[in-house]
Amino acid sequence: MSARRVMLLFLIVVFSAAIALAATVGKRVEKSAFSADRFVAERTCRGCHKLIHGEWSGAMHASALKDPVFQAIAAALSAEAKTEAEKHEAELCIKCHAPIAYATGVASTAAEPFSPADEHALANIQCDFCHSVSGIHEIQNTGHLLDPGQGQAKPGVKRGPREDSACQYHQCEYSALHTRSAICGGCHQVRHIVYDTPLETTYTEWLAGPYSTGDPATTVHCQDCHMRQAPGIPATGTTARPDRPGQAATGGPERPHVWRHRTVGGNVFVPPLLGDDGTSVRMATERLQNCAELELATDGDWRRGEMVAFKVKVNNTGAGHDIPTGVTELRQVWLEVKITDAGGNTLFASGVPGDDGHLPENTVLYHTALGDASGKHTANIIKADRVLFDYRIPAGGFRLETYRFTLPQNGNGALTVNVRLLYRGLPQAIIDLLGEAAPPVPIVEMTAASLTIAVQ
Repeated sequence: MSARRVMLLFLIVVFSAAIALAATVGKRVEKSAFSADRFVAERTCRGCHKLIHGEWSGAMHASALKDPVFQAIAAALSAEAKTEAEKHEAELCIKCHAPIAYATGVASTAAEPFSPADEHALANIQCDFCHSVSGIHEIQNTGHLLDPGQGQAKPGVKRGPREDSACQYHQCEYSALHTRSAICGGCHQVRHIVYDTPLETTYTEWLAGPYSTGDPATTVHCQDCHMRQAPGIPATGTTARPDRPGQAATGGPERPHVWRHRTVGGNVFVPPLLGDDGTSVRMATERLQNCAELELATDGDWRRGEMVAFKVKVNNTGAGHDIPTGVTELRQVWLEVKITDAGGNTLFASGVPGDDGHLPENTVLYHTALGDASGKHTANIIKADRVLFDYRIPAGGFRLETYRFTLPQNGNGALTVNVRLLYRGLPQAIIDLLGEAAPPVPIVEMTAASLTIAVQ
């Protein structure tokens, strides 16, 4: 393990302990730790927070459990669980995607039918989960501490980023945790519960990057991008992240900024399955198209009949984490390269999907590969007892690729190198696994560049 990774893990442990000590109340999110009647249904929150509730309703958080693609993948992967370790890890899917449902016993494992739980009032990632968080005992695996009220009649204390809230239906309390990336890291940092394999490292990617400066005045937290985005406002590291003036609650004071709750990430294929009106797809596409840039350069003169080379530099200019992030066994970012002559003939190609949707072996692919106990590659995260490799583009960093091929002896005119950075929300292997349950998964062009080369 590298010294840098050891230091990051040390910082996470220290910060987790500090936040946990700051919380005087709250219990861990564990199976059946709470009774369901202690939580408030999200529809209740809509009464005062209509604007925010409307945004949340179109977010992936609002459909985290009922997402049909998640259900199909979770069920397929859980069906392969053989050992107790694998079965135990399979429970974590529900804990992340429906923490209140898990903590109240409404749902406990992806091996069970989803239908009784996915429309439950406490399912998905809803208001009373985030705003009942009183602390965090570890920044991973839904490591939050919850302090809910006593249900609809006595909703208790709701926590958030305001120091001057005057609440009526429930009590309000300022929470510094709600202003920091750590509250997001509680879910968006996942390790195998038995093997301790890092499965999702979004929080540590941010912590190691340029947006986490250690200075409160200059640090850019997850919320500063993901809760400022709107159609036409990608809110990435290379675009504006403006305030949204307004009222956080009906009858409340005018605020210089009201946090937006339509968090979509880069998901362009699930929202249409859930009735999206196009807003979430547009936002996800705009985010993907404003986080990376390409630079192209030749490596020496190009002469016919000789081996020639060119370089592609892929810059992560706008994402606060690696590209891609999340469970990257289930996401693909790659380079598509085509070199054509003056007549439009293709002389070289890499990263062009075949008719079956699979990528050729010469593709430069940015992702993490997981391995099972035998050391073989596996796309099933519940079997992942090791990371075989991690080849992604770090926040504020880059990857430099070199391509070589032999230029044909014959030909006329200049050549054109066209390069695209492409994103697909599911790899073809998972699409094949889902069969008829697989949705259309579009390929999104994140950025592109071209270069014209005169041949000697």
